[in-house]
Amino acid sequence: MLTVRAQERKKPSFRDAYTPPTAHISIENATQNDTWSVWKMIAKEKLNPIALNMNNFVVAKEQTHGHVVGAGQIKSIGRVGDKDAFELSSIVVDDAYRGQGIGKSIVRQILDAKAPADAEIFLLTVEDREGFYAPFGFQKTSDAPILLCLEKMIGSVVARLVANQGLIIMVLSIGKDDDVHK
Repeated sequence: MLTVRAQERKKPSFRDAYTPPTAHISIENATQNDTWSVWKMIAKEKLNPIALNMNNFVVAKEQTHGHVVGAGQIKSIGRVGDKDAFELSSIVVDDAYRGQGIGKSIVRQILDAKAPADAEIFLLTVEDREGFYAPFGFQKTSDAPILLCLEKMIGSVVARLVANQGLIIMVLSIGKDDDVHK
């Protein structure tokens, strides 16, 4: 009799999705001097400009001239059960720099340096970006904080008009024992 064992499925990790950016790009904490550049990028992409705090951001900078070519933030949104809840948001990369792993590097840096242990990390994105976040361990959910659900409901109208897509909420659960800061 032939027995086939099901392969153990490894839980996706945000580390598995890491692609280093090109050599001329640095990923670093944002400063107040980056505010205008980040705001312009977010406005251009028609992302939610509410609650932008440079202390929550990392930026990708082109090293030759120091231009901001990408950004992203993580912000506290309260608690979910016994865990702190955060939102990964405002992930944006300049058109000329897309496809080089910069967006993935921004997400990875945020999760490495700014995401606390034992937290729920949520994000709101258009449907076709699910594949970008899934390798980090994010999963589609309908169980999210009420304010994020309201933002999804309101933002869905804009997303349909601008991108002809719906919005989804995704979550990454980080446990106390997960080693996210190596």
